[in-house]
Amino acid sequence: MLFKLYRYLRILSLDVALGSCISALFVANYLQVAISYSALFTLGLCVWLIYTADHLMDAYHIKHKAHSRRHLYHQKYFKRLVYLFIVVASLGFVSLIFLPTRTIYWGLALLAFVFLHFIILKLIGIRPSAYKEFIVAFLYAAGIFLVSLSVYNGPFNKEILVLFVQFFLTALINLLLFGMIEEEIDKKDGQVSFVQWAGKKRTLTFTWILLSISFCYPIYTFITTTNNSLIINQMIILAMNLTLGIIMFDKNYFKKKERYRAYGDAIFLYPIIVL
Repeated sequence: MLFKLYRYLRILSLDVALGSCISALFVANYLQVAISYSALFTLGLCVWLIYTADHLMDAYHIKHKAHSRRHLYHQKYFKRLVYLFIVVASLGFVSLIFLPTRTIYWGLALLAFVFLHFIILKLIGIRPSAYKEFIVAFLYAAGIFLVSLSVYNGPFNKEILVLFVQFFLTALINLLLFGMIEEEIDKKDGQVSFVQWAGKKRTLTFTWILLSISFCYPIYTFITTTNNSLIINQMIILAMNLTLGIIMFDKNYFKKKERYRAYGDAIFLYPIIVL
C-alpha cells in the first residue's frame, strides 16, 4: 500500500517538490539563515509547476498511448491535471504576497535570465530540448539556493559556490541517468534527450566523469578539515552521489519497477538527516 502511494507521489512529481524544500532547508542551515514557510511553500509549488508543465506538454504531443507510466498517467488525466495546474499556479501567485521583497526580486531576475536564454537560443536557431537536462538541473539548483541567498547578508565565499555546483552536478547526473535508462521509451514516444543527441556510450562516459568529479570535494574535505559540520554536510552530498553511482553500476536491476526513480529522486530527501 505504501509503495503504491509513493509510486503515485512520484508520478505526480510531489517527491521532487518535497526534495527541493528539504534541500533548500539544508542550504539555509549551511548559510545559517532563517527562511520563511511561505518561501518554502512557494518553492515547492514552483518546482511542481515546472515538472508538471513539462509532463503535460510531453503527454499532449504524444499522439499514441504513451509507453512510460508517468506520461500515460498525464495523458489519462490530462484535463484534471490542467485544472489542478491552474489552481496551484493561482496559489503560487497569492503566495508571492507573503514573500520577502528581496526573494521576489531574485526570483524575477532568475525568470528574466531563463527567458533571455531561450530568446537567444531562438535567434541563433538552437533547440534546447537536446540539453534539457542541463537547464532543469540549473533551475533546480538555482531554486533551492535562491530562497536562502536572497535573505543572506554574509560574504559570498567559494564554499557557497562549491555547494551550488555540487547540487547542480547531482541534479544533472540524476537526469542524465534517467535519460539513459529511459532511452528506448523516449524514442518510442518521440521525446528528445541528451542521450539521443550524444549517444548512450558518450553519455555514460560523460556521466561517470561527472560522478567522479562529484566525489572529489567531499573526499578533499574529509582529508583537510576538522570542521564536523562541514564534514557531515559533505557526507550527505557524497551519499547522494554514491546512490546514483550504485544505480548506474546496476541499471538493469534498478530499471525494474522503476526502482531507479524511487531511489534516484529520494536522494534529495537525504539532507533531512541534518535538519
